[in-house]
Amino acid sequence: MEDTSAKAPEPDNNAAADDVTTSPGKGRNGDLKTGDERLLWGRAAGRCQRCNDDLSRDPLAWRAYNLAENAHIVASSVGGVRGTGEESAALADQIENHLLLCRKCHKIIDDKHRGEKLFPTDLLRKLKLDQEALVRRLMDLAKKPQSVAVYISAAVGDTRLQPIVINDINMAIVNAGLVPALSHPIHINLLSLLEVETLDSDPEFWIRANKLVRRELEAKVLESSHKRLSEVEHFSLFGMAPIPVLALLGSLIPDTRKAMVFEPIWREINPGREALRETIDIEVRQYDRDAATWSWPKERSQPWPLLGYRHLAGPQEQVGGDIAVLCEMSFPTHPELVTAALPDAPLYMLNSSTVSPNIIQALDTAEACRMARPPPASGL
Repeated sequence: MEDTSAKAPEPDNNAAADDVTTSPGKGRNGDLKTGDERLLWGRAAGRCQRCNDDLSRDPLAWRAYNLAENAHIVASSVGGVRGTGEESAALADQIENHLLLCRKCHKIIDDKHRGEKLFPTDLLRKLKLDQEALVRRLMDLAKKPQSVAVYISAAVGDTRLQPIVINDINMAIVNAGLVPALSHPIHINLLSLLEVETLDSDPEFWIRANKLVRRELEAKVLESSHKRLSEVEHFSLFGMAPIPVLALLGSLIPDTRKAMVFEPIWREINPGREALRETIDIEVRQYDRDAATWSWPKERSQPWPLLGYRHLAGPQEQVGGDIAVLCEMSFPTHPELVTAALPDAPLYMLNSSTVSPNIIQALDTAEACRMARPPPASGL
């Protein structure tokens, strides 16, 4: 199969040249017309239909560059890879017989020794149809709410979080029926807190964490140049950090735009999209350690948790003062540490019938935990 660059050919003013064809036994029988080349590019969204690389720019310098090649599924000549006497001439200039590929993948599927065996015609046709169907599905999401991903990385105990995986975070948003609002998550980096020798057992840790969270949030979210806060439709929070740090972050991210300037032009520049509401939806994602992904699993591996409150110590009825609540969901807690710090405070526990790091496996489970309420008689 010939090496054909996926770019619009130069205009040919010689009408007679249009009638010239090449003999089937000596070379190609034709290629895509200019309009079909653009259609092929559009259907593939400018991506290699085999490896998904972006073919519109230099991956190193990030400058605009056309790296695409048109690849025949059935070769345009009988002597080419997957070429046949019946189909080569008939399909040479048909868009259904063309893939948009990077040079690397084009060379691999057209290898003279292994190309036809490893990449038969049926396989390549399925590859083309599947990729184009995926593009259509993703484009159908364009009118869905756009979610701004906020990623927080901090020390948990003495463990440093693994590097951020952008594609996994973006795919988790897509799997939730949303669209990533930004190419990269907004990263709130708290790993400098590792400098505190005793970590979260030291009061200095929480003083510094409080200041750092507020500073990072203000710089990267509230006053971000990435996306104006008044235009944010949805937040997706991804993070593995000490619970109080996550709780602080959740309390600081605004969930309302009541005080923000509303721009009527939104409806004009976003036809078909829902109008902005006063509230900003926020979804907190749970990292699946077993599958190593931020996406919710398709099926639960843990039984549905039964949530309940228990009174552990102290007076059961109290007005004012400190009240301690332990949340025992993903790991066993230590009530004795709480009673040592707050000996006179009522101590309650919100616990689950199943205690596991993977207890939160769907959005509705997280919502059930958020809506869990203590007994009315507890005074909480």
